[in-house]
Amino acid sequence: MARIGFIGSTARDSLRTFVDPLRQGLRELGYVEGQNYAFEFRWAEGKQERFPELLAELIALAPDVIVTTGNRPAMLAKDATNTIPVVAVAVDDPVEMGLAVSHARPGRNITGLSGAFQGILEKRLQLLKDIVPAARRFAVLTNPFSLVGANLDKYLQKQNFEGVLGVQVMVLEARGPDDFDAAFATMAREPNHEHGRS
Repeated sequence: MARIGFIGSTARDSLRTFVDPLRQGLRELGYVEGQNYAFEFRWAEGKQERFPELLAELIALAPDVIVTTGNRPAMLAKDATNTIPVVAVAVDDPVEMGLAVSHARPGRNITGLSGAFQGILEKRLQLLKDIVPAARRFAVLTNPFSLVGANLDKYLQKQNFEGVLGVQVMVLEARGPDDFDAAFATMAREPNHEHGRS
């Protein structure tokens, strides 16, 4: 029986967002949980300092693959094992983080999913412009603690979205749940804004 190690911040968020779709995909491929595969879950319950210990527990079980969610568990897994395959989900730019050699060919024992690497923002803004052609300004709400959030202003300064798409791009930060109301209030004060999230 294949064993899938899974490490996440909280069970509530991870089960709905990541595990349930994974279970469904495996079912569609003919895999049945409890018959030909099993999960080994480890939850940090929002305590980042627990990740190294939980990851060590998973590695000691020698699972066939480890699934990580978020930047910190992925980076810890990269340093902890070069033999167990790791699927890193919901990470920032995997190349800039050192998780992957390139976007096309990750190399090493790590692969995964990221919607944050260079080139994706342009496509998202182009899609928004296609949906709302009259839009003249967009707002991007970002987490400044993420790799993408920390470098976003610098990256946007290099781009010419006003010239290419005919839109200005405003960046707003949300460091945590308490910042959302203020960020959306700022967007609402800006006339004719279309809103996006990163």
